[in-house]
Amino acid sequence: MLKQEVEEIIACLPAERTIFHYYRDRYAFALLARACARYPSVRALRASPFRALLEKPIVRAHLATTGAASPFDFGVDSYWPSDGHENYTLTLSGWGSNHQWRDNQTSRRGYNLVLQLNLDTGAFARFARLQRHRPPDLRSRRQRAPGDARLGAARRQLRHR
Repeated sequence: MLKQEVEEIIACLPAERTIFHYYRDRYAFALLARACARYPSVRALRASPFRALLEKPIVRAHLATTGAASPFDFGVDSYWPSDGHENYTLTLSGWGSNHQWRDNQTSRRGYNLVLQLNLDTGAFARFARLQRHRPPDLRSRRQRAPGDARLGAARRQLRHR
């Protein structure tokens, strides 16, 4: 891809932030919403290739609370969990060059579009909390094996020769 093509694609997108709302197994609801057009009832969905999605705990719990006979009635397209969701900001940029493209860690020559999933501030706080509670790094406090002292002495002797 040429750099000009990457810049044109990015220019076509909205300039404001694009927010992606995520929760676990969100894809199940998205796929079921699409499947509702083909399978008009829950019974038909259970006999379809989408039946595994109906077995997801989050889908089963939502289906049990609505008790609907039609997938349109249990709102697969509008479900939103009360907790456990995260918001990410999506950005699109270009990366690469026409020269030494392998150094840019890309699989293709030229420029590439990069979709960035930017973490929210809560993710940074969780990461910092994990860093505070991580176990001590064993590489910084190296445990010496019994033979290490002899190896060190042999190295010192070689240096003095």
